[in-house]
Amino acid sequence: MQVNHVEDFVTHAVIGGAETVDFAVSNSAEFFQILSSTLYKNQKLAMVREVLCNAWDAHIASGRADQYLEVTLNEKLVIRDFGLGIPHSSMGTIYGTYGNSTKTNDGKQTGGFGLGCKAPFAYTDHFEVISSHEGTKTIYALSKSSAEVGGKPGITKLASFPTTESGLSVSINISKSDKNIIDDYIYEIAYF
Repeated sequence: MQVNHVEDFVTHAVIGGAETVDFAVSNSAEFFQILSSTLYKNQKLAMVREVLCNAWDAHIASGRADQYLEVTLNEKLVIRDFGLGIPHSSMGTIYGTYGNSTKTNDGKQTGGFGLGCKAPFAYTDHFEVISSHEGTKTIYALSKSSAEVGGKPGITKLASFPTTESGLSVSINISKSDKNIIDDYIYEIAYF
């Protein structure tokens, strides 16, 4: 994925126009379902690629590019980085906002549109994120359609406790029939 910048998309300026009204995105459960379910042609590949790339970007951002990521695959795919983690106060802004990214205008990292961390929703309705940041480990359940927020995606904090670890772990339940192809995608993406 090529990193783009906001100025790359400005194509017109209207001279003499009185007022410009900007477009917005509907904050509806139906729209989020469409966005989560149809964004990627190959949902399994996108899920693996986006989560792995985000984990590696966390290592780049924290200056730990010499350290391996931890990837396990059994009944779950778990991808763990050893970056800085995400503070609880920023979890909604970073993980819960489509189009918001910490990588905007950063040519060293992949992405920049705030979509990659939502890629597991292309494959599953629920996944788990564990963030270890500045001495606190927090476990979150992410749901594509949460009853608590009217059917829109939601992030629910499950528990929080002290830790000496840092980084982020994303855990996604995997269908037994998908394990081999996901294993192939992990190898292919990690290789490149």
